This record gives sequence, structure tokens and C-alpha cells, in this order.
Amino acid sequence: MQAVIFGLLIPIIPLLLWRSYHKGKELTTGEAVLRYGAYTLLVTLLSSGAMVFLCDEGTSFWEKIDRSPSFVLKFAAVELLAALVTAGGEWLLSCRKVSVKVDWEEYRSVWLVRFVRKYVFPAGIYLLALFVVLLNVSLMFDNVLWGDEAFSANTAQKSMAGIMQVLYYWDSHPPLYYYWLKLFGELFGYTVPVYHLASLVPFGTGLVMAVTFFRKRFGNIPAAFFVMISGLASSCLEYNLEVRMYALAFLAMAACFYCSFRVLCGGKAAWVGMVLWALIGAYAHYYALVSAGILLFVTAVAYFVRYRGKAWIKGLVSIVVFAVGYLPWLQRLLSTTESVSNNWWMSQLLPLKQSLVMLTGGASMSRILLPLFVVFLLILLLAESSFFEIKRQDGRTGILIHTPSVRAWSDTTYAAAVGALTVIGTLLFAYVLCLLMGPVLAERYLYPLSAVVFVTLVIECNGILGLLGRLGGKWKKEWPVKAGKAVLVVVLALLFGMGIQNYQSYSAEVNRQEQETAETLSLMGEVPEEVKLVSNGVQHLGWTVLAFYFPENEVINGNYLSTDADRFWYFTPDYMSQSDIDQMTAKGYSIAGYGEMQLAKYPFVLYYFEKAPMEP
Repeated sequence: MQAVIFGLLIPIIPLLLWRSYHKGKELTTGEAVLRYGAYTLLVTLLSSGAMVFLCDEGTSFWEKIDRSPSFVLKFAAVELLAALVTAGGEWLLSCRKVSVKVDWEEYRSVWLVRFVRKYVFPAGIYLLALFVVLLNVSLMFDNVLWGDEAFSANTAQKSMAGIMQVLYYWDSHPPLYYYWLKLFGELFGYTVPVYHLASLVPFGTGLVMAVTFFRKRFGNIPAAFFVMISGLASSCLEYNLEVRMYALAFLAMAACFYCSFRVLCGGKAAWVGMVLWALIGAYAHYYALVSAGILLFVTAVAYFVRYRGKAWIKGLVSIVVFAVGYLPWLQRLLSTTESVSNNWWMSQLLPLKQSLVMLTGGASMSRILLPLFVVFLLILLLAESSFFEIKRQDGRTGILIHTPSVRAWSDTTYAAAVGALTVIGTLLFAYVLCLLMGPVLAERYLYPLSAVVFVTLVIECNGILGLLGRLGGKWKKEWPVKAGKAVLVVVLALLFGMGIQNYQSYSAEVNRQEQETAETLSLMGEVPEEVKLVSNGVQHLGWTVLAFYFPENEVINGNYLSTDADRFWYFTPDYMSQSDIDQMTAKGYSIAGYGEMQLAKYPFVLYYFEKAPMEP
């Protein structure tokens, strides 16, 4: 907390020093906010770079802050020094004490620069999209499914009516994803890579949306944020491939929110797209239903606030159509809610910090994306709400506080506010529901909502560049926009480095599980139909995983005494004791122990039991 306070207060120093030698210049709210934001980013960057050398290897900066009061003082001193260096450098440049000129024409004439400007920059976002697609596709060719994924695969192989039976008796999710998965199975075959493909297609569709619609509306650099995060964030790498409904729900929420932005811009057809994508999300996952409903409501309110008059009618109609479209599944939703309130597998409430980490790309990227999301949102709201005004009168500088107003809000500010309110509203709903029904929120349930966060960040980046453009127009300078783009490119470079590390880590885990699973399946070979499979409490193994890998064999949940079969494979968390082995040997069984093995992400100790035939 101390670091946050220092990080917010110390950048005021260069702002005050700048004001001291520009006494006759009027400073508007937008200019003040942008200057403060720029100082904050620069001071934080300088001080963070310096503090890297003050941290022990293996000890993070935040751990130092928590454990060492003296380290907090060091951090404050470095922040102050960074602020003074920033202010001093700006004074030298603005007061012409130091003049720096670059002959850009010489640089532009270099063949490498010409090639990059002509070919690489225009194609940059497409190359990035292709690169992240290839990385994700490289992970799809395995034969590994964990418990819920195996459930999805087993369900998709049933008939159309059989799927509904499974959902009625065994599952609590809406049906859309299972039919989507069945479509891919029917077209390309029921194999694990095809199941992964069913999730990769929505991911790829999202990238197409980014390099077309997002790029056209918000620019290359903001659109690149969506491509980078959705392709390389640790949470996205996992759910882009997972054989569950999260990738489909993620696409639906991203497209729904983009349609919401088009609605706020005055688009008429966008109402239809917004409701349609909201229904797709709602029929994919229940938390997408909540997010989509809140997004529609907030969009309708914002649309009315902006356009007044009879604008409320369109919003009301969209909400009614959405509700009517979900009526066929409403009864099942209510019965599921009742059953969940009485019996659900969770026992602990998900901490808010973990929720925010999931919403902002996972453990590594969230350290950049969460502060960036909040800071950009605050800058947009403060700059366009006319909240305060700095004036110079009678030799004194005064700050005039106004009542905040939305009259000057641009399309991007409205959309950013709608996105933020959707995120806040969904989290509030989820935690209130947990208080009323018990813990019913897992990290992965928030993945569809993270699409709203990512698109909001794209919109915020566009809004910040727009503010810098207006500031540069007022000053008749181009450098504010160029500087803003340069900062965003640096952030993208940092995210890219984190993303490559995420890919390497996740790829290594995928390969390890693939190898372990292949060894187990190779050892067991073709299991005859009469051989039973007994799982002694190994998580998810007896529920879905064994049924997926050995669909012709009977799966029994229990210990070695749960079956009287002559031959069976036994999966147990721990080694059998000698007395247990002697007991089964006395019953005529020969026992082969294979030690510690693994299927998917589930380790176990494997035994094979075979009873000797009775002598005539």
C-alpha cells in the first residue's frame, strides 16, 4: 500500500515544478491529467528499473515492500530521485538549456528503415496474429484430457437427445457448447486434436475480429493488445485449447461488447449483433449469461444518457428480446440453481485478488494489465468529465473543482465506462451469490468476462491516443501521439516477452502430461472388454477419464474389494500395504505392481490383478 501511495503522490512534484516556470500558461483538466499520467508512467518506469538492482534474486519487489520498512524508504527515495530527474530533463528541454535534434530524414533513407516502414509496420498486426495462432495450434496435437474435458468428449459422442439427457441428469451447464463440439466430431472425427480444434476456432475468430474490426476502429497498436493478450496470456493459452465452453463464451462476450461500442456510436444494426452474441454467450456458460445481461443493461442506460428522448425504447427492447430468447432454458437454469444451492463441489470463497488476476491475463501479465486498465480508465474519466480546472490568476495557481459531467464524453469513454461497470457488476453479482448460496465461483468461470476487460483495454488505448492527439493539435506538435504510441509499443514488447515465457511453461507441461499419458496407455495396451477398471478415489479418474480412454470397459469406483472380477486394473493414490497384497493373494489373485503412473494430470499407483483359473 505504501508503494501505491508513493507512486501516486510523487509524480505531482514534476507537475508542480513544470507549473512554476509556466506561470502564464492556462492548464486545462485534460492537459493536467495527461501530464500527471505521463509523469506517473515515466517515474514508475525509472524507479522500477533502479529497484531491480536493490532486490535479492528470487525475492520479488512486493515481498520486499511487505517485509522491510527500510526498503520502503529506499523505494520512496528512488521515486523522488526519478521525479526530480524527470522534472530536470523536461526543464532543460523546454527552457532550451539543452537542444536535441535528430535528422530523421537520414534515418528514413536507410534501406532497413524503408523496408520496415513499407512492409513490416503495415503487416505487423497480421504477422503477430499469425504467430500466436501457430503457437496455439502447436499445442493441439496431444491425447490428454482432464476430468471436465473428458466429460465434454464423452457427452459429445452421444446422440442429440442423449446430450440433453446427460445435461438433465449429470451436468449443470447450458447445451450450446456440447452441440458445437458434436458438430466438429461429426465433421472431422471424435479425436482429441479435433476437440481442441473446436476451441481454437472461436479463438481464431476473435483474432480475425481484432485484425479487421478492432484495427479499423481503434488502430493497429490498440488492436495488437487484444491479439497479444488473447494469444499469449497464461489463462488464454490454457482455455484456447481446453475442451470446454470457455473459448466459445469468451468470443461471444468480446463480440457482444464490440457491438455495444457500435451501439454507443449510434449504430442501428449493432443492436441485433449485441443481443445475438449475448444469447450465444448465455447458452454457452452461466457466468457469460450474467455478464451478457449486465452488459446489455449498462449499454441501454448509457445509450439513453447519451441520446436522451426515446432512446430508452431500443435498450428496453434489446433486454426483452434477450430475456425471451433465453426462456427455453430458464426452467433448467432455475432447477440447476436450486440443486447447486444444496450441493456444490466448492468449499472456499475465491479471493478477489485471484479473480482480478484471472480477469487480466493470469499471474504474469496481470502485473502490467491491471494497473494499465485502471490508470487508463481514470485518465479518460477525469480528462473528459471536466472534474477540475487549473487556473493562474493574480500570480497564484488555483484548482477549480467542478461537478463531473458526461456531456464531453467521447465514444471511447462511454464504452470504457460500460466495460468497467460490466466487470464490476458481474463481480458484485458473483460474490453476493456466493454469500447467499455458498462458494459458486471458480477462476475459470470468470474467463468469459476477461474478454470484456481485454476489449475495454483496447478501447482505452484508443481513447488515450485520442486525448494525446487533441493535446498535440492544441500545441501544434506531433510528439504527444508519437510518444504515446512509443509507450504502448514498449508495453506490448514487455507483454510479448511474458507471453513467450507463458508459452514455454505451458508447452512443457502439455508435453510432460502427453508423455506420462502415452507411457501409461502403452503399458496397459489393448484392454479386453471383460477386464474391469477400478479407481480408488483418484480425482476424476473414475468419473470421466477412464471412460474416455477405455470406453468399452466397466469402470468401478472403490477399492480392490469392490469387484470380484477375475481380471482388473487397479488405480489407487497410495501403494498397497503388504497385508492387503497378502489378502488378495490368498483369494487366488496374482498381482503385478507398476509403480507410479499418470493419466492426463492425475497421478496414481497402478496394479494389475488376475485370478488364476480353477483347477479341474
